[in-house]
Amino acid sequence: MEYREFGSTGIMVSEIGVGCGGLGGEAKEGLEPAIERALDLGINLFDTCDTYAESRSEQTLGRVFRNHPRERIVICTKFGGVIDENGDWHRDISIPHLHEAFEASCRRLNTDYLDIYLVHTPPRDICNEEDLFAELDMMVDQGKIRTYGLSLEAGDFAIEFVNATKGRGIEIYFNLFAQEPRQAFLDVAREKGVGILPKVPIAAGVLSDSFVPDDPPADDRRLRRWGPEKYQRFAEYHKKVRPILTANGRTMAQGALAWLLTFPEVSTVIPGISSLERIEETAGASGMRLTEDEMAALDAIDGGVLVGKRVQ
Repeated sequence: MEYREFGSTGIMVSEIGVGCGGLGGEAKEGLEPAIERALDLGINLFDTCDTYAESRSEQTLGRVFRNHPRERIVICTKFGGVIDENGDWHRDISIPHLHEAFEASCRRLNTDYLDIYLVHTPPRDICNEEDLFAELDMMVDQGKIRTYGLSLEAGDFAIEFVNATKGRGIEIYFNLFAQEPRQAFLDVAREKGVGILPKVPIAAGVLSDSFVPDDPPADDRRLRRWGPEKYQRFAEYHKKVRPILTANGRTMAQGALAWLLTFPEVSTVIPGISSLERIEETAGASGMRLTEDEMAALDAIDGGVLVGKRVQ
């Protein structure tokens, strides 16, 4: 496993991390051995949130982490909302909730500090919340967190945040089919020493060999969510990028992760955890980079239609 500094924070993270959205939910129970295997393979970055699977994601990680030295693990978790009795999520970025959420996450994760603490799906005007960021700065000074930031989608929003605060962590929607941050944010991230965690790095599985471009099964969740027209657009691009991503013995998912890791501004990638086999596959992408010719070939698809844009 290879490691990179998370921006200029001094936090060293594995190139391949683990995204733990849904971990602990019914579809992702019994994955403790996969987390253990990730640690054995040198993965140290685990991305979760206090509301993932009604907090069971953090609880599951905490059960595994108690058996390992804390200094071997880099925990990235999030706060910013509460789930009511009906299961609906409501935003709460108040200072009292910040402290309540922090303490609860630490209990579940069996730790007394967090490495990277992110505001989850923040409101666009969050940069006006000077008291909130002053409190987060104080928590950094107190050793409760090592750095903080936002989990968001838009590159211009990320620029506004890093210019207005001392936060140096950005989790952003970024993959081969969602390249907006490439043109909107990477230069600023490099200049400001920001750590970048691309979320949904294999595009909800479209950038993997498990995606079925032709005649998808009727129960494919992406087909249900997107509808046949949007699904077909992704299917056509899947066919065009697959030969390039799978060159040199890579699986398609490894190629998609290698594409992201070819950008030095990217600190770590966080594919989801679904099985022991998937952990083995994604961990194998560490050290992989696409060649200049491969990057250029991807950029040239349909006259550069993917560059800096998001497939809709």
